Amino acid sequence: MTSEARTLLTADVQLDSGRPWEPEALAAIDRITQPVVLARTETIESPTMARPADSSKEGSMMIELKGIDANFPLLGDFTLTTGDSFDYSMVQNNGAVVSVSLLDRLNLSVGDKFKIGVAEFQIRAAIDKEPGRGAGFRMGPRVFIERTAVESAGLTGFGSRARRKLLFTVPEEKMSPLVRELRNELRNNLINVRSYRDSQENLNESFQRAEDYSSLT
Repeated sequence: MTSEARTLLTADVQLDSGRPWEPEALAAIDRITQPVVLARTETIESPTMARPADSSKEGSMMIELKGIDANFPLLGDFTLTTGDSFDYSMVQNNGAVVSVSLLDRLNLSVGDKFKIGVAEFQIRAAIDKEPGRGAGFRMGPRVFIERTAVESAGLTGFGSRARRKLLFTVPEEKMSPLVRELRNELRNNLINVRSYRDSQENLNESFQRAEDYSSLT
C-alpha cells in the first residue's frame, strides 16, 4: 500500500495550486524545503484541446496536458511502446510524448505534428506506462511536453484551469515535520500540501468502502 501511494503521487510530498506561485510563497517553500529534500521537480497540468497540424486531417479532442521538468518523474516508471524508458530530450524543443489513444483518435503517428493552443508540437514517442497513472476518471489522453512550453502555448493566462505542482522526495523521518511546517507557513496562500501518507489513507478508505460493499452483496 505504501509503495502504491508513493507511486501514484510520484513523490513523498506534493504542493499544488490553481494559481501562479507567488514570489513570497516560493521563497518560503525554498527556505523550508532546501535543508531536507533529496530531489525536487515541478509540473503544470491543464485540460485542453489538441488537433492535427496538417489541415487535411480533420478532428480535435480533449487531452490532459502535463508540462514537466528535466528530472521528472522522481518516482515511478515511465516507459514507451518501443520498450525504451522516457528521456527528457523527447519533449525538448516542442516535442511531445502522447497516449496511444490520441494517435488512434486523430489518425496520427510518431513523427507527426499536432497543435495545442497556439503552439505546434512533434510527436516523439507513445506512452506504454505512465508515472502516477491511477484508475480514476480522465477527460482525455495524456500528453507530456516541457513545462515551459505550456506557457508558450498560451494555456496559463486569465481563466486558465492549469494546476501547478511542486514534488519532493525526502527522508522518511523528516516528511511529517516538513508537511506540518509547510502547511502552517502556507495556510493563507491557497496551496494544498500533502504527503504520500495522506494518499495512503485515502487508498485505505477506498479499499475499506469496497470491502464493506462486497460484504453486503
